[in-house]
Formats: sequence, C-alpha cells, structure tokens
Amino acid sequence: MAESSRDETRLAQINDIYRALGQFLVEFSRMVTAMESTLTSAVGGDEQLLRSIIVELTAYPLAQAWRSVMTKTPDLTEDDQKVLSELRVEIGYLIELRNDWMHGAWFVGYGNETTTDWSEAALFRFKNTKAGVATPDRLNRFPTADYITSVAIHASVVADAIGSYGSISMIRRYRTITTRPSDRNRVTTVDGRRQIETTSDGVNW
Repeated sequence: MAESSRDETRLAQINDIYRALGQFLVEFSRMVTAMESTLTSAVGGDEQLLRSIIVELTAYPLAQAWRSVMTKTPDLTEDDQKVLSELRVEIGYLIELRNDWMHGAWFVGYGNETTTDWSEAALFRFKNTKAGVATPDRLNRFPTADYITSVAIHASVVADAIGSYGSISMIRRYRTITTRPSDRNRVTTVDGRRQIETTSDGVNW
C-alpha cells in the first residue's frame, strides 16, 4: 500500500470512529432529555421548581425517579409493566456503557509500520471489584465505528420509547384514553439480544 493511500485509509477510519462516538453522545443526551421532560410533565405542577431538582440528578438517579413516576400511570397492565421494566434495564445498560466509554482510555489509529487496518479502537477501562481490579465483563474492548453506531441507534430508539411511554402516561393521568404504553412500545429478542421497538400508530413497527 502506497504511503499516501495508507495515511488516507488511517485518517478515514479514525474519523469514522470519532463520528460514531459523537453520534452516540447526541443520542444519549436525547435519552436523558426524554426522561427529564416526560418526568416533569407526568408529575405536573410547577415544572420550573421540579426541574430545579431534576437538573442536579445524574443519569442513574434520574432513571430511578423516572421509572418510579411511570409506575404510577393509571391502570398499567402486565404488558405495560413488562415494557417499563425492560426499558429501565436498557437505560441502565446505556448509562453504564456511557460511563465506561467516557471514563475509559481510548487508543484510536494506533499501530506500527505494518498496520493497514485501523478500524478497531482499543479501549481500556478498569473497575474495582470483589476479585480486584478488572475490566467490565460486557465491555467491548475493541469497538469499531459500526459497533459504536449500532449502539447509538439503539440509544435513539430507547430515547423515542421513553418519550412515547412518558407521553402516554401523562395523558392517562388527566383523561381517559384507550391507548396504553405497550400499544406503542414493545420488547423483542433478536439473536439473543433484547430489542426495544416503538411505533407511532401501533401497526408499523
């Protein structure tokens, strides 16, 4: 591979990883904003006073508060409760992953004079455990741009599901409607992995 072509390939693959990380950051912030906005709307009252409390919450306690408020939605069915429970698990997974990614040490574009593929980053993240210092079990230590993008897309879907669930919850508090949270949100399994799906009409998933 010519040196100029090699440099172009390396730079392109580095930029792909950077763009994917930026996409994840944006979608994660959408998820947090969705919890904040639907929580304040569902509780009602003086939203500015409530927001003055919420704004100090980090993602974990915010997620706990959001779920607690959503459990007070009138007449939740078992399906509604299942969706809420599974959605909270996915929120927790994304929060944990965000923390690992933001506090981990990234090495992007590294190699030697024979390297021709820089599509994998190296990620080092250590935590104290009962067995000593260790890398989180579920952490992908060599993420690619495609992998990071797939996580960003998942975060986007979770953000949409939070908005949908929260909006329906708020409406059901103040008037009678037939639409339930589980009519617009569902949990499926694809290749052994939990998937959150949301729809605007209850038909086209």
